[in-house]
Amino acid sequence: MIKDPMRARDDEPLLTIGYSTLASRALAMVLPRHQPGVELLIVVQQSPPGFDLDSLQRPDVRVIFDDGIGAARSRNIVIDSSAGQYVLFGDDDVTVITDGVEELLRVLERSPQLSFVQGRAVDETGQPRKRYPK
Repeated sequence: MIKDPMRARDDEPLLTIGYSTLASRALAMVLPRHQPGVELLIVVQQSPPGFDLDSLQRPDVRVIFDDGIGAARSRNIVIDSSAGQYVLFGDDDVTVITDGVEELLRVLERSPQLSFVQGRAVDETGQPRKRYPK
C-alpha cells in the first residue's frame, strides 16, 4: 500500500504536470488546484520582452520561457526540467481531472514494470475526444 501516493520522497513531487503554451494564451490557462506532491511546470513559447505570469504565481508552479515553438520541443523541456518521478504533459487548453491522475499514480506505483501509460481524453461532457481502439 502506498502511504502517500503523491510523494516520491519528502523533498520532491511525485508528479510534474507540464504544459505547453504560447505567451498569447498563457493567462487563459486553467490550472488544477494545488496538491501536495504535484508540481506544475509551464513552458511559455515565444514570449515578448517583459512578459510575465504574475497572476499564476503559486508555490507549486514553475515557468520556463522559451524562444522556440512546438509541442515536442516543450514536452522535451518539461521532461528535462521536471522534479517529479512521473510526468503528465498537455497543451494549455487541457483541464486535468485530478481524481483520475491520483488513480493513475496509484496504478503506476503498484506496477513498477510500467514505464509509459497513455490515457483517454474526454471533452467537457465526459465523452471521448476521439475514437479510441479497444
